[in-house]
Amino acid sequence: MTIDLNPDIQVRKDDQGRIRQLSHAQRQYHPVAADMLAAGVAAITGPRALAEQYLRDSAHLYDFAAEQTGNFAAAISAGPTDAGVELRFKEEKAVGSSVTVSYDQTLYGLPIWRAGMTVRVDGKQMGVTGSHNTAHYGVQARRPAADARYAPHRMHVDTVRQLLGLAGDAALTVSATRALIYQYRPADRLDSQLAAHDNPTPSTGVGGRHAFPQLPLPPVPAEIVADTHYVVTEVLFAYRVEGWGLLNWRAFVEPETGAVLYLRALVACARGRVFASTPVSAAGQVLGAGSPVAELDECATLIELTGLSPIDPQGRQELVGEYIKLVDLQVPATPFPAEKAPFAFEYQANTRNFAACSAYHHCDGVFRLIQGMGIDVASYFNNTDFPVQVDPHALDNEVNAQAPGNAMGNGLGRLVFGVAKQGTQFGIAADSRVVWHEFGHAVLWEHVDSPNFGFAHSPGDSLAAILHDPGRDNNLDRFETFPFMKVSADLSRRHDGDITQGWGWFGDEWDPQYGGEQVLSTTLFRVYQAAGGDSDDKAEQQFASRYVSYLILKGVGLLSFTTRDPDVYVAALTEADSTTDLFEGHPGGAFSKVFRWSFEQQGLYQPPGGDPTKPGAPPEVDVYIDDGRHGHYMPYLADHRGEAEIWSRTQQDGGTQPQTPAPGVKSFAYVRVRNRGLASATGVTVRGFQSRHAQAAVWPADWKPLGTSVLPLAAPIPPGGEAIVGPFPWTPANAGDSLMFMASAAGDRSNLEFVNAGPISNRRLVLLDNNIAERKF
Repeated sequence: MTIDLNPDIQVRKDDQGRIRQLSHAQRQYHPVAADMLAAGVAAITGPRALAEQYLRDSAHLYDFAAEQTGNFAAAISAGPTDAGVELRFKEEKAVGSSVTVSYDQTLYGLPIWRAGMTVRVDGKQMGVTGSHNTAHYGVQARRPAADARYAPHRMHVDTVRQLLGLAGDAALTVSATRALIYQYRPADRLDSQLAAHDNPTPSTGVGGRHAFPQLPLPPVPAEIVADTHYVVTEVLFAYRVEGWGLLNWRAFVEPETGAVLYLRALVACARGRVFASTPVSAAGQVLGAGSPVAELDECATLIELTGLSPIDPQGRQELVGEYIKLVDLQVPATPFPAEKAPFAFEYQANTRNFAACSAYHHCDGVFRLIQGMGIDVASYFNNTDFPVQVDPHALDNEVNAQAPGNAMGNGLGRLVFGVAKQGTQFGIAADSRVVWHEFGHAVLWEHVDSPNFGFAHSPGDSLAAILHDPGRDNNLDRFETFPFMKVSADLSRRHDGDITQGWGWFGDEWDPQYGGEQVLSTTLFRVYQAAGGDSDDKAEQQFASRYVSYLILKGVGLLSFTTRDPDVYVAALTEADSTTDLFEGHPGGAFSKVFRWSFEQQGLYQPPGGDPTKPGAPPEVDVYIDDGRHGHYMPYLADHRGEAEIWSRTQQDGGTQPQTPAPGVKSFAYVRVRNRGLASATGVTVRGFQSRHAQAAVWPADWKPLGTSVLPLAAPIPPGGEAIVGPFPWTPANAGDSLMFMASAAGDRSNLEFVNAGPISNRRLVLLDNNIAERKF
């Protein structure tokens, strides 16, 4: 049965009105047996079979012809065939119980670059939670002659040198070639990171003596037409660039003219005993690489270096382990520390050995933290070779760090770090926030074959900010993303971007690189704040930090293609949450509305002609019970039980003034439901629950349904409108008993309807869903 759109399916369309994303988080898609039989499918045997039935059932929504969904199992062709436009299986990957199944869109049997379909599956319930469409429409491309001069099998080293404008003796190695389809866009011919590096500013944190890597390409000939699809030859090659060392590259070459239509160095960078966190002096000042060594040393912490390989035959312990291996990859050539018993890697903070120890500890710690969150490192990074090579002494006195991709451009190649301040030996890897920034590129290499999202540089700044905030030092500027680097090298990036000053999605300060990264980190940090980061309870801060970081990482793992639309990542974050059973005792399924709201507050979801200096539009339907925040999720409420529009009356009279209920005496509760959405809320129902005791803290154990537990509304609630629902008869057993109410509407279901099994604290349940409110009497 074909899928029909309904309010419980969230739809995202492009400017041409084509559907680019469907979210089924509120009601998963499950196939109908009769449709499976009609398609010749006896039973759903796994996520891939489910994804393919889903694609057949949704083809009419995505405007796919029947033949496009009829050849999923066909392999990618080595060269052009007679095949038309099709979807062909690309990969299946799992992150926890979430499974992503992706399909390349092909023409002539060749993949269209970064075009296809992604289907996200809840592997436990075997239901589809969402899909993302990057397919191209109206694709036409002339097939080149089989013996074209620059066909894949003819791309020898000398030919590649000539096409790239390099000298005949340039040291270049061709790693692989293949044919694919590419839509040529002049603005995308060169890396957008070039602009940031050509115009360095403190907020981008880039620049320096060595320009971003680029090659002297000849101009594109006049016969190459912009926005046209071409069969091209992809060339993956290795070539050394001054200041960057040996890099892997990707080039797309038109096989008859030899025009290079696309060129990328597979690299991303952030400018810029161990420091466990940002060093702060006894006087409360943030220290930098130029601060007195004695003060820096006082801030260093003696920690255990984990995962190290066994000692060598000489009885020395080297900084090589399960995840990380220190390797001298670039100038300057510097030996690494190796210690005999008692294996004490204790050095002054301004030495190269301190930098080496820091690089090992912080890089190793990133992978261990991920493993500890329940994400299997080996499967999440299945294209990355371990141990990852790390050079803590690279870049020849540059304030910089890099995360180059591997030879195939589908995983992390290595990590290299320069200095935190020029003219010093103080390694930038001593700042764990910088390491997390680089790691943001590592996860993107692995899952979208690029160091960048497309709408932002990476999630690295977000992870750095969120993971370092709990237990914050009040002497720090909380919203300075890299406080150590701000003092050391005047690198200033922030995660409190003011939308009115251009720091909104697609505002004046946004760009697809570092500007977008600061917009993204502002957006995601707000999610962390709303989820408990603004609590005074350090344990609640730590939970919010770890779970939001987990969802950031899991969400990246559910992507398959880069995109300019941040809402694709919003959907992935939502599904990452909904498919999490338990995270450190917390059930998944409660965070989706906060993610959507935070992106809205940062200017996403603008109506046509909207103002990017203002928040975007709310959802179509957004019913809520006001707790003093008018349907929003900030500020964080230390007590979530005091302001909600829930009241009790001693008589069933419909009055709106609260009256104090008496234990053992029947009372009557009312609740006001509002709608901040764009459309009328239909099918509204309200459910009520009473606490079993005055200290009720956990759902569902501490709650019981009211005698009249459900009341439906006869009429819709218009946009900006409200309705009073009641009475709900109840009898308090004790002073201090609470009532909890939940409102649901078509297209805006309360989290109580689908939060995953397992106890959840009342505080999180209420503060993360404006459909739910609690009032203590």
